Amino acid sequence: MDYFWMAATGLYRFWYRFFARVLMQKSSTSALIAPPISKIIDKPKNSLILVEDSNEDLDESEFKTLKSVVENRVAPIVDKKNIPLALTVEKNLEPNEAAVIKNDAPLYIRNTKEFDSVIKVLPYGALVTIVREEGLWANITYHNIPGWLLRDNITTRVSQTRPYFVIKEYCGPDSENTKRLRLMINDVFFGEEAGLPLHPEEYIYYKLFTRGIVLPKVDDRPRTAGLWQKIFKGVSGAHLSVRPKTGSVMEYISEEEGYVAYVEAVFPDESISLSEIGVPEPGYYNERMLSKEVWQELKPIFIQFS
Repeated sequence: MDYFWMAATGLYRFWYRFFARVLMQKSSTSALIAPPISKIIDKPKNSLILVEDSNEDLDESEFKTLKSVVENRVAPIVDKKNIPLALTVEKNLEPNEAAVIKNDAPLYIRNTKEFDSVIKVLPYGALVTIVREEGLWANITYHNIPGWLLRDNITTRVSQTRPYFVIKEYCGPDSENTKRLRLMINDVFFGEEAGLPLHPEEYIYYKLFTRGIVLPKVDDRPRTAGLWQKIFKGVSGAHLSVRPKTGSVMEYISEEEGYVAYVEAVFPDESISLSEIGVPEPGYYNERMLSKEVWQELKPIFIQFS
């Protein structure tokens, strides 16, 4: 009986080592070996287990063999969406390429830090155009203002920084678009603080911000849609008109509810293209075309900010 168990044990060890070698040699192409490395975890005192597939402990030798096979077979899967921008590797900047400010960044007159050499501080999300890259610095233009930024403060991954709106998409308080927009405008309306879905006033502020325009400062509160023509009448930097212009803000009242929308374009027949938040329901993003006859029925006021 003892000879039987000795033979069985020896046979077991032989085949175990044989298959371990085969698996390691074929690890780069085989898809039928062991569970992914993500399923291997450490327990206290170096006791290691396979999670999900097994609740049984492996001895140290078995684990090393399995771990080696798996690590040689697969590369870690990286979820790029959850990596902070500061940790991502940026490609070289190209002339005339668009880039975005990923941290509030000082714009210098030269590519060196000197006393009183900052032109202005560019906010998170500001869009700049690359002129050239020079070591740790990037020569850029921001709304026709030239200057130098530290390379680490910008990214060409615009889609990871700015909001991207989809028609009929709900922009709730926890949605990625809402968070990004409020970060860009520094939550000036305190919508995040109040835990509210995105408001039309915030969207308009964002659209103006992307053009380098800041809403004129006024003391009136709240600055809600329906009150803008009253609040901004006679204020420097705001011009009221009954005629639409591309880039203006259309304000109107319907069924005692105030609305503001951004005029994306005005066409030769005076029809207009709008983008907005809050139509048809609060928090929803929408785009629409209005003929001259339709928008005139709304009796709107168009506000041009500069």
